[in-house]
Amino acid sequence: MTVPENPFFEKPILNSPYAYPRRHWELEPDGQPTQKILIARRQVSFITPSKVFVLSSAKLKPWKLRSG
Repeated sequence: MTVPENPFFEKPILNSPYAYPRRHWELEPDGQPTQKILIARRQVSFITPSKVFVLSSAKLKPWKLRSG
């Protein structure tokens, strides 16, 4: 069995949607994954998007909706 290069992106969801969350991916202060799984529920906090995402999403054009 080969180890995925980045387990966070290979299997980002660790918990069942029907059960109490018991594990989560540890995140660095800047919101990047450390590749460690912690056995506990994540503490409540706000995660802001990175500057790269904000800059790239600002270039997107708004959708034009058609009537009818």
